[in-house]
Amino acid sequence: MRLESGELAAYSAVCTHQACTIAYRPEEKKLACPCHGSVFDPARDAAVENGPANSPLPELEIEVRVGEIFLV
Repeated sequence: MRLESGELAAYSAVCTHQACTIAYRPEEKKLACPCHGSVFDPARDAAVENGPANSPLPELEIEVRVGEIFLV
């Protein structure tokens, strides 16, 4: 995803609480788990904003080559 700073960031789409798939909430610019309500803030390294998760989403290493984004 592109952060407000213009930087690109990628995070695991698996919730650190019970492994549900995370969804992006564009109106809030947050990542959220539909299963138990955990919310993660991508602008703060996917830190937990609201639990029950207590660990941030793992960051994934990406690389931009010739205008394309690749997972490293």
